[in-house]
Amino acid sequence: MVSFPDKTKIEYEKVSIPKEMINEIKRVIETDKKLGFVSLQEFVKEAVRRNIVFYSNMKLNENLSGQDKAAFTENEQKVDE
Repeated sequence: MVSFPDKTKIEYEKVSIPKEMINEIKRVIETDKKLGFVSLQEFVKEAVRRNIVFYSNMKLNENLSGQDKAAFTENEQKVDE
């Protein structure tokens, strides 16, 4: 799992996102409250976290072989369900 440092010690940087994408994110947040996002920033941070995990798992999967790869793929599918 990806771990992040204690929030009190986090340094931030700005990232530019196309206005069209920002508007779509805001629309999703407003129209689907059950997702639990209360801000644009929260949505974007969660999306980035998920991508970090996804790509980290892909890299791990590339390094596995045979039986280990099959077991990893099976567990990954169970998580998606």
